[in-house]
Amino acid sequence: MFWTRLISLQFILFCVDIGTRFVQCFYVLKAVMLKKTSFFSSDVDVLEDLAKRKLCFEYVASVNNATGGLTLAYKALQRDINTVLINPLVIPSNYTGALECGLTVKAAKIDPKTLNFDLEAIDFNQIDLICVTHYFGYTCDMRRLEELCHQHKVKLIEDCSHCHGGEFNGRPLGSFGDIAVFSLQGSKFISGGEGGLVCCKNEATFKKICKLAYQDKWVKRYERQSAKIANESYDFGLKYRIHPLAAALARVDLITLNFRNKIINEILLLLKVKRPYLFLKEQQGLKLGGFCNGFVLVRNFENLRGTYTRDYIPYLESLEIKITENEKDNLQVVQQNLTYTNSSYFTNPLLIFLLLQKTQ
Repeated sequence: MFWTRLISLQFILFCVDIGTRFVQCFYVLKAVMLKKTSFFSSDVDVLEDLAKRKLCFEYVASVNNATGGLTLAYKALQRDINTVLINPLVIPSNYTGALECGLTVKAAKIDPKTLNFDLEAIDFNQIDLICVTHYFGYTCDMRRLEELCHQHKVKLIEDCSHCHGGEFNGRPLGSFGDIAVFSLQGSKFISGGEGGLVCCKNEATFKKICKLAYQDKWVKRYERQSAKIANESYDFGLKYRIHPLAAALARVDLITLNFRNKIINEILLLLKVKRPYLFLKEQQGLKLGGFCNGFVLVRNFENLRGTYTRDYIPYLESLEIKITENEKDNLQVVQQNLTYTNSSYFTNPLLIFLLLQKTQ
């Protein structure tokens, strides 16, 4: 029964994947034939409008990648912040934008039950902004974090690169903070090869992002989504716009987002019944999505096909991120007990078989 159900679910995902690629080929070929391969094509507009509906945001700005998107988020809030708290269990692209802005970056203590912030260990009097990463779709108590940030007047950025379509207590992940950033990189659940989305619910913040990202085109991009008229014609802007072919790819992935999340959650549930000790226990109210396009296993494996491990401490040390010895020891313990799978585990029953055999 287990294998019948698993293989049928994986086959459905495989078919969706193949169908998606054919549709993506059509949109890319169309863009090339019509010479819509630069600036802001209709594919870019469709991607942003789809993201507003699927991810539940009022304003969405498409950008070249999530690293650039996070840099824009730090820049948009820069006048209000000096010190940023980050999850050290992430690659440096999460916080290099803050360093570029001249901000002080501090590493937080990680709760091994959520792979996210230990909220009780945060000193809100010592920070101005928190950048929370919903690690492989898992997160901390976002309602509580939102309340604490509001109480202490701390800004909140949500790095949603791992959690496309995820929810907490019925609210989309990304909707708790001042700005949310999604990755559209090739290995992510919504992929444009490269790309990102910067999302917010505040019109003034969206205006700042457009002015920073789109050079002299910012007015048209701003007015396309805002009811207000921009009374300026130009501002000093950088070139962060998404490539139109990336938008053509990502718009197709967005269409099937909720369906694919549903299927993978069913696969994960099957695996948890078989090997519950391999996976994090989801906290109440969390609906997983995105999965960083793979599963995180709370056990260290060596030479298991389609998996990898990571050591984040060298990143923190080389970039001189502030981290106490206790927090470093905590991170070391957490990361040495984690293994990550790639997306092949979603559609390849042989890899699941090898995993189950390895953990008998």
